[in-house]
Amino acid sequence: MPITKLPFTITKRKDSSFYSVRFKNEKTGKYLPALSTKQKDKDAAIKTAWLWYSQGKVHSAQKEQSLQSLSIFDEIRKSDISENYAEEILPLFKQKGIIQNYIKSGDKNQKGAINAFKFMLDFWDWEKSPYIKEKLRRHHSIGKPHALSNTII
Repeated sequence: MPITKLPFTITKRKDSSFYSVRFKNEKTGKYLPALSTKQKDKDAAIKTAWLWYSQGKVHSAQKEQSLQSLSIFDEIRKSDISENYAEEILPLFKQKGIIQNYIKSGDKNQKGAINAFKFMLDFWDWEKSPYIKEKLRRHHSIGKPHALSNTII
């Protein structure tokens, strides 16, 4: 009877008392990052790995995650995604309700496209800050010394 390869490998790291499992990405044939089975016994770790594989889900301490999503994350992490692919992927996330909006890098014409660092620098700038302008427009109290004391630089 021929021996078939397992869809995962079990290893034990030197710095851990638990066995880890690395599932094979069925599309690429490469192994995904190691996940702790939280088992100190190798047979129990193999049993846990088979259970996860049969359910198609990994149950870690933080969350439950499907093997399919782990494979997708691994492929995205290791691939060279061009701007064209991003333009196809991001609207799908928006359609699924995962993200509300997105701004592509370098797109200065889109409403809300502002560098976060520049925003933080300008937030307490008396001349540039939309926050201070709105406070003054509504006749709320705000003074230059207060803005100056909150300036980052």
